[in-house]
Amino acid sequence: TSKFSAFSVDEALQNFSRTFGFVLADEVVHPTEEVALEGLFSKSKVSRYHDKEVILKQGSTERLLFHIVSGNVRVLADSMLVATLSEGNVFGEVSFLETGNFGARSDVLADGDVEVVVISHDSIEILAALQPSIGARFYRSLAVSSAKRLQKQYAEMFRRVSLLAEGSAKHHQTYTVE
Repeated sequence: TSKFSAFSVDEALQNFSRTFGFVLADEVVHPTEEVALEGLFSKSKVSRYHDKEVILKQGSTERLLFHIVSGNVRVLADSMLVATLSEGNVFGEVSFLETGNFGARSDVLADGDVEVVVISHDSIEILAALQPSIGARFYRSLAVSSAKRLQKQYAEMFRRVSLLAEGSAKHHQTYTVE
């Protein structure tokens, strides 16, 4: 059996907040945008993975964006844990956005059972060309979700650095030279 299945357009249209946070809670979708979104989500796929399965391989040049519908993933760079992402997060955005496509920077593995929505770069580019307002909205939501994730990662990094500094200061003796 395939890991992929067609993504339910009705499900996507009824639950925008889980689908890339594409439409904010207080926004109203215009009927023409709804048609364009139906086109996007009808081209999207849902993929299901089990614990420790590779979802995205470091170096992969497929230009795909992944949105976690359920479960958790571990992001590894050179076999080191960089982040743990959960429902509502996206990954693959760097290779999705960059020109020249140098490949994915990290391995992403399922941490338990995971379900992701997969959107191809080509689908978004076609949609953005046909419906610029939809393209702008999509890229805005991608930028916002990426910025929020970076803020969390930086906060965690600074927390760890300060803990290391505190630990180092406790074990370091200061000498006075007279």
